Amino acid sequence: VFSMVQGASGNNYFHFLFDIISRLKLCEEKYSINKIDYFYVPGTYEWQKKIFQIFQIESNRLINSQTNRHIEAEKIIAVDHPWYSKGYVHSEVENLPSWIIMWLRNKFINMSKKFDCNEKFFIDRSESKFKHCQLQNNQEMIQFLETKGFTSYKVGQLDFFEQIYLFNNAKIIIGPHGAAFTNIIFCKPKTNIIEILPNTHKSKKCARLSSVLDLKHTRIKTLE
Repeated sequence: VFSMVQGASGNNYFHFLFDIISRLKLCEEKYSINKIDYFYVPGTYEWQKKIFQIFQIESNRLINSQTNRHIEAEKIIAVDHPWYSKGYVHSEVENLPSWIIMWLRNKFINMSKKFDCNEKFFIDRSESKFKHCQLQNNQEMIQFLETKGFTSYKVGQLDFFEQIYLFNNAKIIIGPHGAAFTNIIFCKPKTNIIEILPNTHKSKKCARLSSVLDLKHTRIKTLE
């Protein structure tokens, strides 16, 4: 059994890719994924299963830690957290290893699924069940940006492979801070990233990703 549960939220897109999927890269350094019987994971949502399938890990090899709190096996393989070791997570994200960023990008970028989308878009975060970083004037923002040639997308409602294409095809992306911005790892160099974030929020995720990938990141600070 390969354990992949440490330090990750079961349904958080950013942490799933950077905390969980990146461990498969570490695993592959010593073990063949095909020879591991089971993977102990923090969730088995449909979108997660689709990503696991890319690694030829089918759902019958996944053990959900949310419903199976204890496991027993002849051999359990576990690795340290790929990038977080101490301190406040929003501070540590500033030091995201470039190897994880580039490995995730290179692993998935050629799997994009083309669809009719705008190269200028607004991330509509109103679909999120999390209340932080929600815009009170979200609909007003959508209507205003439409007059400037933008289209709004609820990114979480798109297929994973469509998300890759949307961000890789983009020239300008505007939106409130949230998991959808994880997809800027698929953007072309010099893409304009405009992130709206409360002035009290410490996350520097987009700044770090943009620095490694040569994106033009702008942070707009707002009041809570």
